[in-house]
Amino acid sequence: MDPFEAADSLLYHLEWKCDDGCNLMSWTTSLLFALQYGLYRHRTDNDHPAFEDIFLLMIDTRDFPERTFIKDLEAVNALNNNAIGRCVEVSFQTLIDLGLFELFPPLAVESEWGKWASRVIQFRRPFYEGEISSPTADEVRTAVEIARDGFGDRWTFPVAAMLLAFRPRAVDDQVILEGFKAEFSKDEISELSLHDISIDCHLLPDGRVGLPELVQFEKLVNDVRGHFIGTDIKSLFRTVR
Repeated sequence: MDPFEAADSLLYHLEWKCDDGCNLMSWTTSLLFALQYGLYRHRTDNDHPAFEDIFLLMIDTRDFPERTFIKDLEAVNALNNNAIGRCVEVSFQTLIDLGLFELFPPLAVESEWGKWASRVIQFRRPFYEGEISSPTADEVRTAVEIARDGFGDRWTFPVAAMLLAFRPRAVDDQVILEGFKAEFSKDEISELSLHDISIDCHLLPDGRVGLPELVQFEKLVNDVRGHFIGTDIKSLFRTVR
């Protein structure tokens, strides 16, 4: 396919303008990207759906057969019948009520809700500029509360780590480590089976990581596991150019 034709097809897919012949589907491993997309849909869809009608679906795909290719609605329908422990769904209104905008204020800027990818690129700029952000104990507590009350159970720790990974953090940040120590037991962390995480990590043409929040997530999980258990996760980052 001609590169320009491929680019147009991808754009039509992402903007929901493709016809029935479109065989594209999109998932994201970036929670930050998904959250901005929800705000974008709230602002740009013709019916301006309310936040309580916009849902984030998170799926644990580690038990999927290798090279699984599945449409989003097919996955939703299948998991709705047997979803215990394998997926979780939460509305944007719930996340906002739990403190999402207070935890990451850039998401709350309403004048930027009409942007999507370009806004996420702005969010990632501190990673490329090396601006380490030091969290407060309240931030860590809020991240855990959003994860626990919005997602719950086995999703609490990884989602809390994802939320805190929206900003670049120092290695072995003591506020984060002590915050997680106050919220989780060693058994809770060791039972999560985080050793086999596999993440698509896009590389930009200049060699920079295109999804720095995912790299930060891996580092946070490693720091916490090392602090609790003394071992690192053996995650696999698949690089895509």
